[in-house]
Amino acid sequence: MYIIMKKNLFLSLALAAICISSCSDKEEPAEQDVYLEIVTEIQTRSTIVKTEFADDDRLLINAGGTRTTGTYSSGKWTLNPPIRLEKGETLDVTAVCPYIVTDITAVPVDVRQQTDCLYATATATQTSPVAHLGMKHALSSLAFNIQGAGTVESISFVLPADGTLDATRGVVSPGDKAPLTLSVERGMEPEGWTEEVPDIFVIPNTRLSALTVRIDGRDYTVDVEHTIDQGMKYMFRLAYAGNLLALSGIEAIPMDQYTDDIREPVHGRTLTVTYTSVAGFHVTIPKLDATTGLVHWGDGTEEPYAENVTHRYQAGTHVMVLETMGGTGTFSIPGIEYVEEIDLRNFHINK
Repeated sequence: MYIIMKKNLFLSLALAAICISSCSDKEEPAEQDVYLEIVTEIQTRSTIVKTEFADDDRLLINAGGTRTTGTYSSGKWTLNPPIRLEKGETLDVTAVCPYIVTDITAVPVDVRQQTDCLYATATATQTSPVAHLGMKHALSSLAFNIQGAGTVESISFVLPADGTLDATRGVVSPGDKAPLTLSVERGMEPEGWTEEVPDIFVIPNTRLSALTVRIDGRDYTVDVEHTIDQGMKYMFRLAYAGNLLALSGIEAIPMDQYTDDIREPVHGRTLTVTYTSVAGFHVTIPKLDATTGLVHWGDGTEEPYAENVTHRYQAGTHVMVLETMGGTGTFSIPGIEYVEEIDLRNFHINK
């Protein structure tokens, strides 16, 4: 009985040794390579900016210093070459659209091409390999809503025509300023356009001083003096009546929140006063609640409206016409000694 138990013991030990040897000979399963993936999102309601990607669109992508190209197809991005993620690595990912082979920190932008420029940054790791790229707008945009009657032919201004984008920081550096023109060729509406408001991409981080609007073959220059910040859309609202073009307001809206909705229109008003005297005399301009205006003195002279302006007339009868924009429509005439007639037929609303 003792011998049998000993044999069984030797047999058990031998089987255990074989089992241990067999287990140690098995290779550990190799870790599978993990590659960078990207998804993109563009949030905007603007009329000229890119709102979604289409098949064959491409992105310039920099992943941890390695350049790759992202190509869009059937709702997914494919990277060529693929980017492998290493264990413990956090990869900084930067993307730019439209695609151009360049340094990601010095991407050239040129608004003469009128192409939306998007950029985004994100990170990815081996355990979280999908980089979620929320595409932002590198440029800015100007929109113009002009109310009145007549045809707006073009709008011109001076701003940088090009610049460079450091996509890693999301900063555009403007180049030299140059004349830029937006062709419009569109008839005005009495209360402004309600759809397809003319707009144009511009280089941001600069300052706009003036606009020149050509209406029915004549140029009107309006001072604006406004800073153009990045990623913003600026709605310039203007009103035209007779020979007067006035800026009624400027609205700054993030490009992902812009719509063509219009606000209450600005009305033009014309006040006509007839003065008469048998000798030379002075008059003080009527005082009005108005945004801007132009006074035609009726003796061949005219000047912009300003409070407390005086004018000397020669003896006789003179018809002063005061065109104004905006305000509540209230007025007063300082001194009525030489006033013969006040014509209010076109004062309330002049469309």
